[in-house]
Amino acid sequence: MQKEYKKYFWDSSKESFSKEYQLNRIIEYASFPDLIKYPFDEMKKNINKVNINSLRTGYSRVKLIQMLKPYILKSRSWEEVMNKYLADCFERNEYEK
Repeated sequence: MQKEYKKYFWDSSKESFSKEYQLNRIIEYASFPDLIKYPFDEMKKNINKVNINSLRTGYSRVKLIQMLKPYILKSRSWEEVMNKYLADCFERNEYEK
């Protein structure tokens, strides 16, 4: 994992945490730029192991992860996630709400 993520593992060495827990911690505490820089393959591989409803973070971040999770699972990058999500929103006319 990149050194910029060390600050999110202040209580122990990040090597002692499972990949699932690491992702959980990143979703809960990382800044948005750090969240989207997190290795996408790790996000995709472990997102199903994270209990999104029990995250200790704000409602907006929980909602964002809930909305994007289906797209994360069928994409190869954050750019692809956003393209698919926005295409679906436009198709359903949700951009007008």
